[in-house]
Amino acid sequence: MSFKAILLLAYSLAFPGYISVYYLRGGEKQIYMKKSVDEQVFEIIDEMYNSLSKKEDTDPEIIKTLMTAGIYLSEKKSAPQIIASKTVNGILLANTVSKSKLDETNWKRLKQLIMLAKTEGFQGSPLGPTDPRAQF
Repeated sequence: MSFKAILLLAYSLAFPGYISVYYLRGGEKQIYMKKSVDEQVFEIIDEMYNSLSKKEDTDPEIIKTLMTAGIYLSEKKSAPQIIASKTVNGILLANTVSKSKLDETNWKRLKQLIMLAKTEGFQGSPLGPTDPRAQF
């Protein structure tokens, strides 16, 4: 048994439901490890920050919102779903006020944050993922 197979077996025993195995056409196996919501939100925010901070025409409020979200995630100040919602609202508000535009890739990332906030949170909260009251 290879090291990778042993590692995947250990993960599947320690975290049931964390690893999924998909069979592709031709019988080839593809192993997919699910990421936690916290990891997904952090990755999206990090990718957006890295992409937008390099562009000169990016509104500073968007960069500030992304930095605040990263700090909140790293310090675990709130649930990742709430942080995703506040990030979405901060970016949408900055876009509305400054008339700045996001590129196609970052709009897709913003949509992913909205979906994470919708599907993973707010069941018991009166606030929705795009409620303007949810801000940093």
